[in-house]
Amino acid sequence: SLALLDRSGVPLARRDAALAGAAALIRDGGILALHGLGGFHLMVDARCAAAVRALRERKARWEKPLAVMAPSLAAAEQLCEIDATARALLTGVEAPIVLLPRRPAAGVAAEVAPDNPLLGVMLPYTPLHRLLLDALGFPVVATSGNASEEPICTAPDEALARLGHLADRFLVHDRPIARQVDDSVVTVVAGAPQLVRRSRGFAPRPLRLAAPAPCVLAVGPHLKNTVTLV
Repeated sequence: SLALLDRSGVPLARRDAALAGAAALIRDGGILALHGLGGFHLMVDARCAAAVRALRERKARWEKPLAVMAPSLAAAEQLCEIDATARALLTGVEAPIVLLPRRPAAGVAAEVAPDNPLLGVMLPYTPLHRLLLDALGFPVVATSGNASEEPICTAPDEALARLGHLADRFLVHDRPIARQVDDSVVTVVAGAPQLVRRSRGFAPRPLRLAAPAPCVLAVGPHLKNTVTLV
């Protein structure tokens, strides 16, 4: 069940009207805080330089690139050069942010990733993201719902308290987030995926080593029963 809240937590709309109101806010250049899977996203129209600048100023994230969520793979291909490996990453179940070479005519504001030949692109990975991006039909910035250097917000009350000065409206639902988790980030090096940030979709999976790792039982009164990899 969806609700669109103002900065005070007052419901402005519910269900379909909440989704429509959130889409209208983004179209008009506003900043939306969206209740996601592992935390909140802050979203703006990625094509609108003024909206991206406002987000950077409020979030105090002056130069670090911002992730973009494209409504479809076809839309992502209009923004970046995508090979078979990157295509598999974007459409895989992990749905990470993939760092991709930006096309010269990519339809996003320069402020999204200043002086950077790459764009971090992902596709919608929850039903709510899917519904919102289908309603919009254009790419949005989707960055973590927090102020710079703070942990991501995971609950509506927390988001209202900590993001009230960042977001204009809050699109929330009634399914609690069980575990705080950021979006994973992947790049492609020599045709193979390389994890830049191992998070949603890849964690808490175990890391498999290429070869058995020897271990020793450390000795000493302060290290008793401690196993150390060497």
